[in-house]
Amino acid sequence: MDGLKVVKVFLQDLIRPIVVEAVKESIQKPAVAPVKKYLSVKEVEELYNMSTSAIYDRFTTGVLTKVKNGGKTYVLTEEIENSMWVKKFTDKKERKLPRRN
Repeated sequence: MDGLKVVKVFLQDLIRPIVVEAVKESIQKPAVAPVKKYLSVKEVEELYNMSTSAIYDRFTTGVLTKVKNGGKTYVLTEEIENSMWVKKFTDKKERKLPRRN
C-alpha cells in the first residue's frame, strides 16, 4: 500500500502543474475574435443575413457610407450596427396593434 501512495503522490505532483498551466492559458486567451473596423459587402451579407441589393440600397439612400479600396467595397461596422438598430426601433414603433371592439 505504501508503494501505491507514493505513486499517487508522484502522479499528482506531475499532473497538477500541467492542468494548472492549461487552465491559465485557456482563461487568458480572448474568447471572441476582435471586431473588424471595416467589413466587405460579402462579410456583411454573411454576418447580418442581408442581400447584396439591400446593402447597395442603403448606400443609395445614404444610410451606409461605402469605402472603396482596390476595387472592393467596404462598410464601417459601426454604421451597419447602428442602421440595424434604427431599423429595428422604427419597425417596432410603426407596428399597429389590433383594435379592440
